[in-house]
Amino acid sequence: MNKDLITEYECKICNNTDDNRSFTVREMMLGLHDEFIYFQCSACGCVQIANPPKSLEKYYPTLRQTLGQALLAPHKCYFNELKHLLPLIKGLAHITGGGFTGNVPRILPENVTACFDTSTWDTPIIFKLIQEQGQITKDEMYRVFNMGIGMVIVATPENVYELLRHLPAAKQIGSIISLSNTQRVILD
Repeated sequence: MNKDLITEYECKICNNTDDNRSFTVREMMLGLHDEFIYFQCSACGCVQIANPPKSLEKYYPTLRQTLGQALLAPHKCYFNELKHLLPLIKGLAHITGGGFTGNVPRILPENVTACFDTSTWDTPIIFKLIQEQGQITKDEMYRVFNMGIGMVIVATPENVYELLRHLPAAKQIGSIISLSNTQRVILD
């Protein structure tokens, strides 16, 4: 399978109604860590804290690199980790530009909400720096950035154990609940 086809396959998993892949309130969400900012988010991060542009050359001990290096770090490819596990997965959301609120609803049926427990993972330092320096609210950060979760996996409780066995770095980060008002994503 070609790496470039993973996104197309992800969409088919999430949108295919012929193979009984609708989500129910008992589904669980796992997260795969990603400490980097995706390119489309880099511009936002840069605008927030790189004023003047020379600040991109500033070394941040907490980042162990310059701000410019951190903003341009390559993102993680999940293809090799996930390709053999796709039969166990009901949905995938790649958290890129648009953050959680822009990407997760794309895979959800109309009658459910994705409820995340944000205390279940550590937010990478780069995001804390952007939030602090740019004086950005928590809600806005989760709307724009991945905040340390690059891929959200939706699976049945029966398949979560098997997924965690194959993805030891994955964490349970939330669950699918009945639609809460009109909120498609809840970040607690």
